[in-house]
Amino acid sequence: MRSEDFKMATALEIAKAIQERKLGIAEIVNAYIEKIEKNNNQYNTFITVAKESALQAAEKISEPHKQRRRALPACRSPNCLKG
Repeated sequence: MRSEDFKMATALEIAKAIQERKLGIAEIVNAYIEKIEKNNNQYNTFITVAKESALQAAEKISEPHKQRRRALPACRSPNCLKG
């Protein structure tokens, strides 16, 4: 799955791609940040985008995943909202 493909994917599809190591967590976060930066002037959805801290958190979450074969849950961030 390419980063362009997952932008319209469900959370389960993204989680599966992470588990199968087709996508990296930082790659996903970066793609969404790029999308926010591209479209935010038009929609004014975000007041502040904490790009650096989001990428740092993604890298921190990715480290254990890189060191083991077992996949991470889809969301390990305390700020993640469950629907």
